[in-house]
Amino acid sequence: MTFHVQCRLPEAKDELLEYIEGLMEHRDETDLRCCREMVIRAF
Repeated sequence: MTFHVQCRLPEAKDELLEYIEGLMEHRDETDLRCCREMVIRAF
């Protein structure tokens, strides 16, 4: 799963977190594991 977002941080932090939480609510564990790995690599 890949998704792209564009926002201004820190101003849009809450909106970004809500967006990510919404994606996570509708995914199975395999998709979530992939997302966590992408986030870890991004930092």
